[in-house]
Amino acid sequence: MSIISISHMSFAYPGNPDDVFTDVSMEIDTDWKCALIGRNGRGKTTLLNILNGSLEYTGRIVSSVEFDVFPPSCVPNGVNALEVALNCVAYDDTDVNVEALLRAECGKLGMKLETLEQTYDTLSGGERTKLHIAALFLRKKLLYDMFLLIDEPTNHLDADGIESLINYLSRQKGFLLVTHDRNLIDSVCGHIVSINKETIDVIQGNYSAWREMRERDELEQTRKNERLTKDIARLNEAAKRNAEWSDKIEASKIGTHSFDRGFVGKNAKLMMQKSKAIETRIQGQIEEKEGLLQDIDVNSPLLITPLAHPKNRLIEMIDATVNYGKGDLFRPITEGIYRKERIALTGENGTGKSSLLKLIIGEDIPHTGNIIIASNMIISYVPQETAGIHGTPKEYGQNAGVDLTRYMTILRKFGFPREQLFKPLEQSSEGQKKKALLAMSLASSAHLYIWDEPLNYIDILSREQIEDVILLCEPTMIFVDHDRRFAETVSTREIRLMKN
Repeated sequence: MSIISISHMSFAYPGNPDDVFTDVSMEIDTDWKCALIGRNGRGKTTLLNILNGSLEYTGRIVSSVEFDVFPPSCVPNGVNALEVALNCVAYDDTDVNVEALLRAECGKLGMKLETLEQTYDTLSGGERTKLHIAALFLRKKLLYDMFLLIDEPTNHLDADGIESLINYLSRQKGFLLVTHDRNLIDSVCGHIVSINKETIDVIQGNYSAWREMRERDELEQTRKNERLTKDIARLNEAAKRNAEWSDKIEASKIGTHSFDRGFVGKNAKLMMQKSKAIETRIQGQIEEKEGLLQDIDVNSPLLITPLAHPKNRLIEMIDATVNYGKGDLFRPITEGIYRKERIALTGENGTGKSSLLKLIIGEDIPHTGNIIIASNMIISYVPQETAGIHGTPKEYGQNAGVDLTRYMTILRKFGFPREQLFKPLEQSSEGQKKKALLAMSLASSAHLYIWDEPLNYIDILSREQIEDVILLCEPTMIFVDHDRRFAETVSTREIRLMKN
């Protein structure tokens, strides 16, 4: 057990005048299980890269342990999955059966051991995640003095895979984990590192404890801000009165009514100096109080305006399944989707959930059975991937033809920095790109909203905003997402696809 100490650390990307971090100081125990949380674009991945030595910074970071990372820094080297993982472990003590230990770690993560004999390129994203997490923690066990930096390991895992990861990480220690899965943080982590607008806080407790503390702080800071805002308004009014007084004094110097202009001028000068001193003091008080205003991460309420279709049943599936020529991906289903329903479409990785959604929106997906869509139905679709997004958010919204004011307002409520609205989305984080897609959907009026893994890369505060707007406005939805808490909160029922 030792301490990772960060003192007066600041960082900005070259060519960017704005600091990502300014004068940050904090300490982390190397035995802690920490979750790193914050809005998209706040610098979570940047902080991990600073710690692992990939980025230069000012200030001081002192640690007696080495850092290792997920996603892995090792280049996949080898034909099958086992070879790749062993090369990532990079431990060659002949007295240790590293292969046996690796197989055991993979088993703890729910990975089928025959998968290790597959070629690495054929593994799914979820299987690669499990493989590299197993190799990472085995390397830590063998080398001892190591602290792990884990960046969003749940993005390619299905619900069962996330449960396996939760069970696995519960038995580990010594890591800083970037994740937006609230169940994972609640079940695994004992400390929260929160990147706020201006500061970084480290608190003891899981996500629920952090959220309770945040709500108390938000209420207290809101009250303080209201008092400070009133003080600033009062001081501004005093400054305005003082300026008017100064103008009167200045006018008196050139008036024609005075019998002793020299006397008036001398006194006017003294009064002007006094006025300037008062003005300087008032302005200083205003700036001081403005500096006390807290940067509160408030979840501003979103709004969506779904359309009401005249028919109650919007979709009818009769013995429907997807078949790419190698057999049905899932057992044929017969289901109806009705107005006001919010369907959580679930199933293991590879069962065809995304393919079914694409089939419903009209893509040419090979299938059997029938899918009947209500006539004149407007569908808003959020794809799983963000590829193809380009231009500034404003240009993206204009090209899509949505209400631009509404779209930009949603982005701001999602925590998009104002300056980010005028930068190409290609330069944005994956979370910000996904928010651009979600904002587009929320700004669209539709009969049916179809979202394919909408919460990938989306921060916790934004997830809560999305939950709130869905519960408030009750759109008809079909969605695929592996955030169990989100699905349990917003869905009215589940359709589970079973492998054939």
